[in-house]
Amino acid sequence: MIDKIEAETFIHESEDESKVKDAFLCIIPVKDLIVNEKNVSFGTRMKIISCILTRKEEIDEVIKNIRNKMDNISKENLERTIEDRIDNKGNLFLRFDKQKAFTKKVANLNAGDDCIFVKIHFRSSPSKKYKFIEEAKKVLL
Repeated sequence: MIDKIEAETFIHESEDESKVKDAFLCIIPVKDLIVNEKNVSFGTRMKIISCILTRKEEIDEVIKNIRNKMDNISKENLERTIEDRIDNKGNLFLRFDKQKAFTKKVANLNAGDDCIFVKIHFRSSPSKKYKFIEEAKKVLL
């Protein structure tokens, strides 16, 4: 069972905020986004878009959206790497390509930095990593 989903991405000064929001919403279709601004270095400002989902209806919608928008290559990649992406506390860490989310409206897994970061927290009893992995595969693949 999924307890919560956390997601965030960064808006660099050179990026169009509305396009980054569109990319974020392509992966995480929610109504309420949090946008914070931070100083990062040498007077450079960066915005961070984020959300935390705990309501079952929102979680179910986001999981369905991610599953539907992942292409076969991303699903195969996730299946191969799922043990490395999930920790002993039940957190599954995913990175989706921000540019592809905006231009192609797909959820492609990515290992780079220009991503939409998603953390899915699974709850299981007993709290064992193999249980979290089984649940993650059942829900996302």
